[in-house]
Amino acid sequence: MSGSRVGSSGSSIGSANSSRSYVRGRPGRVLSFARRTPSSHSRNGSRGFQEIVFDSSQSRPTSTASTSSLRRKPLDSIARAAAKAVKAISACWRCKFLRKQCDTTTPCEACPKGTQHSNWRSVGCKRGSLTSEMIPMPLCPQSHTGYLVPSKCSADEKVDMLLARANSCLREGIRRRAEQFVVDDDEPTTPTREADVHPFIPRLNKRWHLLSRDQIRMISSLDHPFPTKLLPLDQCILDIFWEISDCPLSRIIIGSAGDLIMLRAAAMYQAKSETDQLIAQSLICLRNCLESLRVANSGNLEEISHRACDPRLCKVDCIANITSSLDLYTHELSRVFFKKENMRNRSWWLSVFYSLCIQSIVKKALIMLIGGTEPATQPTLGATVHLHLAVRLFIASSGSYDPLTRKYPLGPESPSVEEAISLKDLELAQYASYVEQWQHFGIKSTKDFLENLFDI
Repeated sequence: MSGSRVGSSGSSIGSANSSRSYVRGRPGRVLSFARRTPSSHSRNGSRGFQEIVFDSSQSRPTSTASTSSLRRKPLDSIARAAAKAVKAISACWRCKFLRKQCDTTTPCEACPKGTQHSNWRSVGCKRGSLTSEMIPMPLCPQSHTGYLVPSKCSADEKVDMLLARANSCLREGIRRRAEQFVVDDDEPTTPTREADVHPFIPRLNKRWHLLSRDQIRMISSLDHPFPTKLLPLDQCILDIFWEISDCPLSRIIIGSAGDLIMLRAAAMYQAKSETDQLIAQSLICLRNCLESLRVANSGNLEEISHRACDPRLCKVDCIANITSSLDLYTHELSRVFFKKENMRNRSWWLSVFYSLCIQSIVKKALIMLIGGTEPATQPTLGATVHLHLAVRLFIASSGSYDPLTRKYPLGPESPSVEEAISLKDLELAQYASYVEQWQHFGIKSTKDFLENLFDI
């Protein structure tokens, strides 16, 4: 089922999608809100925690002898040297997640080898950050080695003209997009029982009649605890679908009702999450990719434009925007994966899952944007395996935890408020992923679903 997305949808934008059924997961799966800087992420996503060590048996009298007998003996010089050596290079990912004793060999003794069956085998024995182990994807030709400037144009004046044309095309599209939504807001609307507390659903239905009444109810924010936090996320989704309607290339990879449901479900979860910005950054990545496809489709994105770029600064704005948003996302993803408290719980799971689903569409946009380049080039290779390592790490670190394959509610007793919110989030994720159709397509787990999305 390579190349298809799991879950059918009733309608899609443009004739390119309307003639085929969609499977929610493939390929039928960027508003403009300000691009975040790394510092803003660190402010929002990080939290200070004070580790408190206590004796759980303090309520009972204990003797000095019994307390000292439980104290760990000091390491000998050899063990100290070994621990210091591992700390210098960092323990491998698997040992960090599973709290195993690591060593300095590669692979380390604790990692699976040979014929051992483990999801960690596909990850390998890796250390450091996720970004340091990913294959680079330099979208600007000037930023990677081996780039030769084509000889079809040598006049600097023409290069400047092509660059100005590309950047002007991007700005013009964004201006038209903003004006269209202003016009839509000025037109009167008929209130409906399914309408949100803010105008996302009415604005959506004015231009794209994709959702049935039942689908609208599922992604309505009437019961959302933080509806105002949804506003910038919803604007980003509206921008994404405007770009789809304005560019035939984009309709090949996204535009179905299933895509819309997935994006809105992800946005609703992001609005309730304060621990990371993975979903928001993924939406920005997708919007930036679709903007670049629109510029390319207009004939204004020529490789020769990059002659004006510097090795560390791409001056083609739409490409620079993609590079920046992808960097922010991958650094945020690495932070979430290796945050100490996240290795002891699964509070990050649904946020990472939603972001990877959105990034699977980003991958298709990147491949289409780089299209026409020889497969051996670094950008093409990077786009082809975009986030494959991250997907493998997500699967391995999840272990046997797979909430999407469970049935809710879990028991007859009434859950607490916190449990009810969690169950509602998971049920919506199941609905957005079309879990009820997985068996029909041979998908047995979230692992199968994500590997199908990313063609792994």
